[in-house]
Amino acid sequence: MTADPLFLSSDAAQAFIRKGYGDELGVCVQPWDGVHVSAEQFADGDFAGVQMQAMQLVPTSPETQTDSVCCHRFCSEMQPLFPGVTVFEKDGRLRVVFCGTPKAQHNYLEAFSFLNAARKRQLVRLLARTGCLPVYYPQDAQVLLRAGKLPDGRMLILFLNTGTDPLDAVPLTFAEPPVQITRLLADGTEKKVAFCQSGGETVLDCRSEMMDPLLLIAAY
Repeated sequence: MTADPLFLSSDAAQAFIRKGYGDELGVCVQPWDGVHVSAEQFADGDFAGVQMQAMQLVPTSPETQTDSVCCHRFCSEMQPLFPGVTVFEKDGRLRVVFCGTPKAQHNYLEAFSFLNAARKRQLVRLLARTGCLPVYYPQDAQVLLRAGKLPDGRMLILFLNTGTDPLDAVPLTFAEPPVQITRLLADGTEKKVAFCQSGGETVLDCRSEMMDPLLLIAAY
């Protein structure tokens, strides 16, 4: 069993369980044949749509945490049915299981959807626990973001504005706030970029034009 963090759909979790790794997930997965699942509710009270083919997650360990709950709406009240996302940590290894599957039809109301802000916040929060999310773009503009560590320990970031409007500033959220950020220029030199902290975001004082890549280097 891998020591890396695992984020599994319900059918992927079933495959692990069939191979005898159920104790590593802290949950079993089975078909749901009860009442209609109306929505998935998060701890902060927000909701997301639920796949029609969502499976029932049944915690098998007292250490299994429920991160969101599938609910049935009855008389304007949401009745909890079963976990929508479970989180289990064993020997420092994080296992996350989602009740849905990529085999279901994908639309706004279904899927492990990135169209829903509440789902994005959940995914970011869980990925941050793994240490696998050193930086992300916290706003809703259309961008492409890639990052990787350089041999000297600094982080190289590609930021590409793929939307239809320029951005006057570039907000980023870092797992570890940088002490210096530079922009890599076409001649190979680096130019310092001014930035400030605002509400947990690092706001870079540089304009991002449409389809004009920014190569940034963050030093810690």
